[in-house]
Amino acid sequence: MREEQKKNISILSLVVVVLSLMLAPVIFGSYGVYAGYGYGYVACTANDVSGLNAKRLTKSNLKNKIALRWNQTSFTGCESGDQLDYYEVQLRRINGALVQEWTGITTERKRISIQDLQRNRSYKFKVRAVATDGETTSWSLYKSFRTSPKRPNEINVSNKKTNSVYASWKNVKRSRLLTHYKVVVKKKNKVVFSKNVKKGLRKDKTGVTITGLKGDSRYKLKVRSVYSRKYRSNFKRRYFRTLAESLI
Repeated sequence: MREEQKKNISILSLVVVVLSLMLAPVIFGSYGVYAGYGYGYVACTANDVSGLNAKRLTKSNLKNKIALRWNQTSFTGCESGDQLDYYEVQLRRINGALVQEWTGITTERKRISIQDLQRNRSYKFKVRAVATDGETTSWSLYKSFRTSPKRPNEINVSNKKTNSVYASWKNVKRSRLLTHYKVVVKKKNKVVFSKNVKKGLRKDKTGVTITGLKGDSRYKLKVRSVYSRKYRSNFKRRYFRTLAESLI
């Protein structure tokens, strides 16, 4: 009877060992590492991609580009050292709608054209790394950013007088999200007028009376759209001249 019990215990122990060997690759594999029990294979592992940021480029040849950047990721545990193959990037609207996705990126950045995005809108992107053996990191946390509003197309100057004029322009697209328009008037390099102007509602136009001018003088007028101090358009510029003072 004891011999039969010992036999059953031995069989049970053997079953436990076999099951452990079978389940080990699955358990460790969920973390990206295969223990190699009879498989002769060790998977690459890496931390998730971090350090995401988005910044509009300022160089003249890149001024219509936004650079998506992230920190370099290194895989370890690979058969031949660091085996990072490429990155994958997904760009979405802030509500989650997919805008575009890229694969095969071999640097820690992706430049995108502002023309491919809507002005004055929020977006977010995420990144993951892919190893040469096909293993991937999890997707990174999202990083959000916003595109700047568009500047006014044309500025009209009317009702010219010796000391004042009226400037107006058509509201830009998605202007309901603007905080104001910034209006600046200069004579040569000196600012003679500066004002934050709330968006006008009449006929979808905005305007302001510019005062404190001198007769028969040339001025430079600048108007920009502002969402916040960080997100604002470039200035739209034009020149005008006030009326000469009457000699009568």
